[in-house]
Amino acid sequence: MATIRKRTAGSYHVQIRKKGYPPITKSFRTRSTAIAWAKKVESEIDRYIYLDISAAQTTTVKEVLDRFSKEVLPTKKSGDTDKSRIKTLKAELGKYYLADLKPHILAEYRDTRLNSVKSGSVRKELGLLSRVLTATVKDWGVDLPNGNPVSQIRLPLPSAGRDRRLSKEEEATLLASLHRTPTVRTIMEFALETAMRRGEILGMEWDHISLKNRTVHIPVTKTDWISVLFSGLSQGVDENLLRDWSKGSIKYDKHSFDKAISSYDPSRERKPGFTTLK
Repeated sequence: MATIRKRTAGSYHVQIRKKGYPPITKSFRTRSTAIAWAKKVESEIDRYIYLDISAAQTTTVKEVLDRFSKEVLPTKKSGDTDKSRIKTLKAELGKYYLADLKPHILAEYRDTRLNSVKSGSVRKELGLLSRVLTATVKDWGVDLPNGNPVSQIRLPLPSAGRDRRLSKEEEATLLASLHRTPTVRTIMEFALETAMRRGEILGMEWDHISLKNRTVHIPVTKTDWISVLFSGLSQGVDENLLRDWSKGSIKYDKHSFDKAISSYDPSRERKPGFTTLK
């Protein structure tokens, strides 16, 4: 049952009380609009389609991105990468209230970002935003007036995959450029031989490595449990450095590893014998 009261300022305050629902309130300038809104809400409640979007009208995209970054990202292996995507999303979309985040706004964001980054990056940013909005609805109880807007726009086509490996000359140039960082060179040789992902290599422990069988066991991967053969490392790889690194005597995380790699990237130094793989 809706109750409508006229306030001293001249507005009309509506309060709807219904069993199983918290009190629903809103103010209007005229009595006719107050009555129309009350009838609409009561009808939606009776048909079990009512959504309380008041939280979506007062919560910004920035707020839910920050909450996702604090509560969810630490539990994800992709957390470090997603932090930079969240920073981009906050800069471009953080000012909007959730209720105002319409598909056309995201379509404009998509098209603008495609002018500066590849389609794969845009797909990942929008995919992350979609996961944040899903968590907002399912885990934090904030109803969106029109559902998840990311699902209502066209995503860019995936980027073409890379289909070649480094040539012998390019590999030699790359490894030569890492002579000042022998640990990173060892990790790079391991990556070239095994095709393991960066996170898999940096998370590897000495107990996972069998020098006798020339294999490494990967208990946690993006796909599933695997063992990788690295017979090609019998010549050249520094096994002592490999042992120290995998035992934790030498510390490298994703950021320090990327910094070391970028510092001696021969493609950036424009050395002969190296062409881009992109």
